[in-house]
Amino acid sequence: MKLPQCHQMKPVLVAVVRVSLALGALLLVVLLSGVGGILNRSRGGWVDFSNLTGHYWPAHLVERLVFGVPTGFLVLVLGWHVRGGLVVGFLTWASLYVGWGSYMNVGTVNNYSSRTGVFDWLVGRQGECWNTSERFVREFTGMSLRGLVWTAPQGYLLQQLGFGWQYSLSGSLMGAVYYLGAKTPTPTPHASQAFFDKGTASSEVYWGWFTWFVLIVSCLTQLVRRIRIWVYVRNAYLGVRPFSKYENFKYESLNRRMIRFAYETFMGFLLFLFSCTVMYYSLVVQSDVRNKGQTFFGLFVCTFVFCFSLSWKWSKAWFRHKKKIKCMFKLSRVGSKAHSRGSLRRGGPSRTTVLGPPSSNTSTTATTNNPTPWFTTDNEHTHVTAGEGDNLLAWPHYHADRGPRQQAFSLPEGTPETLDEPPASESWEDVEHEDSRMVLVWPEIEKWIWLDIFVWTRWIIGFVCLIFTLLLCISACVAVYIGESNPRFMECTVECYVDDCTTSTV
Repeated sequence: MKLPQCHQMKPVLVAVVRVSLALGALLLVVLLSGVGGILNRSRGGWVDFSNLTGHYWPAHLVERLVFGVPTGFLVLVLGWHVRGGLVVGFLTWASLYVGWGSYMNVGTVNNYSSRTGVFDWLVGRQGECWNTSERFVREFTGMSLRGLVWTAPQGYLLQQLGFGWQYSLSGSLMGAVYYLGAKTPTPTPHASQAFFDKGTASSEVYWGWFTWFVLIVSCLTQLVRRIRIWVYVRNAYLGVRPFSKYENFKYESLNRRMIRFAYETFMGFLLFLFSCTVMYYSLVVQSDVRNKGQTFFGLFVCTFVFCFSLSWKWSKAWFRHKKKIKCMFKLSRVGSKAHSRGSLRRGGPSRTTVLGPPSSNTSTTATTNNPTPWFTTDNEHTHVTAGEGDNLLAWPHYHADRGPRQQAFSLPEGTPETLDEPPASESWEDVEHEDSRMVLVWPEIEKWIWLDIFVWTRWIIGFVCLIFTLLLCISACVAVYIGESNPRFMECTVECYVDDCTTSTV
């Protein structure tokens, strides 16, 4: 029997409304990100903080706090994560001390005899007769590396907290964003403190806008993910069903062994570059000692935190790997002894049953002679609401980028559509008193708003970041080739790194 046309159009209208409201929510995110552009422009010179404080160091401290504190507060509120907000706020503030004046014009202006850039040991000092293409390659590479100093240390920690890896690589677009800003025509300023009073004003607005957009999308993706787990998994016995099917692969972006290994390897390579930069910049002799001091401070703090987080993660992975091999060895010995006593059936390898997460009624069978991968995650065999005991965050925490064996959105097998009475460990009174409103309201929100738009937007951002990271690697190789005659490849004294010095060699 053919349904009436009105019944056929109803699902289509619902889908149109969902997508329209989702696009409206994404537009609100874009508008909110504009606040980050205004704050970064205020930090970059729109507001003269020296007149407010009257001193050099308080002025530089305040102008960096103007952008760092709201950025951390953004993660705290939208991501609902205290540690994430503290990490982003502190590292954003520290990274803003690293200067990028030698690269911020991205080849559009001749910066010969400018200050020594932090990455001049890699991209070289600009020659007197360099053309536009040579200047562009050098400054694009230096600016993109400067962006990774901004985003890689805090983005790596955010990835460990479940906010995705995209923000850690988003700094590779800093060169492209500043080049776009340099090519953007700006109105003629009417005063020295006008919003567009210099050539890089548009670049500062675009970069602050972009960093906030990536952070907001990452925070909302993580927040939606955690609420879904809380509503559809923790309260599955209430019979609350998802409006549509949700796949874990959209959130677990580092659930493959080789992908995790490649990501960790690239982060280690960036740490090596940053460490070399710290050692190089300590040799620079600069007339403005205060500028060098604040650049060295920001570079050292970001590199130190990056080194600590990488070392902590890799050491945990190594000791966990050793512990699991030791457990497997003990289990194999127990199995061999039991087999020799005749307590096991003959034929087939000895196996050990490992219980899966509490949300699943199935069990995982692991062969005793097959050790687990080196980069095994912390919560692969834990419940999807692992982290409920977090002292800094009462909301159930889940790592969105890890746990490939977890099925967060699949209800336990055998769970009926509705239950006449709750399990013994729960009571309807407790649920109604605590969280019943959100449990009942959230499915209605998802019915009318396509919230997956945030996770797909994050994937698009990640794809763009990967492309520009590859371009950065290529431009770095080209920059090294162009500047091979630079004094950094010759025997030279420390005078080679003095500002306005060209080719003082011995």
